[in-house]
Amino acid sequence: MKESIFLWIRNIAYYMILITAMVQVIPNNSYKKYIRLFTGMVFILFLTTPILKLFGVFQEGITLDHFRKYQEKIEEIEEMQSMNIEIENVVIGE
Repeated sequence: MKESIFLWIRNIAYYMILITAMVQVIPNNSYKKYIRLFTGMVFILFLTTPILKLFGVFQEGITLDHFRKYQEKIEEIEEMQSMNIEIENVVIGE
Protein backbone atom coordinates (compact mmCIF):
# COMPACT_ATOMS: atom_id res chain seq x y z
CA MET A 1 0.00 0.00 0.00
CA LYS A 2 2.82 2.38 0.89
CA GLU A 3 4.57 1.58 -2.37
CA SER A 4 1.53 2.45 -4.44
CA ILE A 5 1.07 5.75 -2.60
CA PHE A 6 4.76 6.54 -3.07
CA LEU A 7 4.51 5.69 -6.78
CA TRP A 8 1.39 7.86 -7.12
CA ILE A 9 3.07 10.86 -5.47
CA ARG A 10 6.24 10.35 -7.51
CA ASN A 11 4.28 10.26 -10.76
CA ILE A 12 2.50 13.49 -9.83
CA ALA A 13 5.84 15.14 -9.03
CA TYR A 14 7.35 14.03 -12.36
CA TYR A 15 4.26 15.26 -14.17
CA MET A 16 4.41 18.66 -12.51
CA ILE A 17 8.12 19.05 -13.35
CA LEU A 18 7.50 18.06 -16.97
CA ILE A 19 4.57 20.46 -17.35
CA THR A 20 6.46 23.34 -15.74
CA ALA A 21 9.38 22.82 -18.12
CA MET A 22 7.05 22.52 -21.12
CA VAL A 23 5.21 25.76 -20.28
CA GLN A 24 8.50 27.60 -19.89
CA VAL A 25 9.75 26.43 -23.30
CA ILE A 26 6.65 27.47 -25.29
CA PRO A 27 7.51 30.68 -27.14
CA ASN A 28 4.01 31.99 -27.78
CA ASN A 29 2.00 33.05 -24.71
CA SER A 30 -1.33 32.53 -26.49
CA TYR A 31 -0.92 28.74 -26.37
CA LYS A 32 -0.10 28.63 -22.65
CA LYS A 33 -3.73 28.88 -21.55
CA TYR A 34 -4.71 25.89 -23.73
CA ILE A 35 -1.80 23.84 -22.51
CA ARG A 36 -2.64 24.70 -18.90
CA LEU A 37 -6.27 23.68 -19.50
CA PHE A 38 -5.28 20.32 -20.96
CA THR A 39 -2.60 19.62 -18.37
CA GLY A 40 -5.00 20.61 -15.61
CA MET A 41 -7.52 18.03 -16.80
CA VAL A 42 -4.82 15.36 -16.95
CA PHE A 43 -3.67 16.39 -13.45
CA ILE A 44 -7.22 15.93 -12.14
CA LEU A 45 -7.22 12.47 -13.70
CA PHE A 46 -3.92 11.72 -11.92
CA LEU A 47 -5.40 12.80 -8.60
CA THR A 48 -8.68 10.90 -8.92
CA THR A 49 -7.36 7.63 -10.34
CA PRO A 50 -6.58 5.98 -6.96
CA ILE A 51 -9.99 6.97 -5.59
CA LEU A 52 -11.77 5.64 -8.67
CA LYS A 53 -9.77 2.40 -8.46
CA LEU A 54 -10.75 2.07 -4.82
CA PHE A 55 -14.46 2.21 -5.68
CA GLY A 56 -14.04 0.02 -8.75
CA VAL A 57 -15.11 2.72 -11.20
CA PHE A 58 -11.75 2.94 -12.94
CA GLN A 59 -10.48 -0.32 -14.38
CA GLU A 60 -7.20 -1.02 -16.05
CA GLY A 61 -7.16 -1.37 -19.79
CA ILE A 62 -6.31 -4.54 -21.63
CA THR A 63 -3.25 -6.05 -20.02
CA LEU A 64 -0.77 -8.51 -21.37
CA ASP A 65 -2.42 -11.24 -19.28
CA HIS A 66 -5.79 -10.57 -20.93
CA PHE A 67 -4.15 -10.75 -24.34
CA ARG A 68 -2.45 -14.05 -23.46
CA LYS A 69 -5.76 -15.57 -22.30
CA TYR A 70 -7.42 -14.36 -25.49
CA GLN A 71 -4.70 -16.01 -27.59
CA GLU A 72 -5.13 -19.28 -25.66
CA LYS A 73 -8.90 -19.26 -26.31
CA ILE A 74 -8.31 -18.68 -30.03
CA GLU A 75 -5.88 -21.61 -30.13
CA GLU A 76 -8.40 -23.84 -28.33
CA ILE A 77 -11.14 -22.92 -30.80
CA GLU A 78 -8.88 -23.54 -33.78
CA GLU A 79 -7.84 -26.90 -32.33
CA MET A 80 -11.47 -27.91 -31.78
CA GLN A 81 -12.35 -26.90 -35.34
CA SER A 82 -9.52 -29.00 -36.78
CA MET A 83 -10.64 -31.97 -34.65
CA ASN A 84 -14.21 -31.58 -35.94
CA ILE A 85 -12.96 -31.57 -39.53
CA GLU A 86 -10.95 -34.75 -38.87
CA ILE A 87 -13.98 -36.46 -37.29
CA GLU A 88 -16.19 -35.47 -40.24
CA ASN A 89 -13.63 -36.92 -42.67
CA VAL A 90 -13.54 -40.21 -40.73
CA VAL A 91 -17.35 -40.43 -40.61
CA ILE A 92 -17.71 -39.66 -44.32
CA GLY A 93 -15.02 -42.22 -45.09
CA GLU A 94 -12.52 -40.09 -46.93
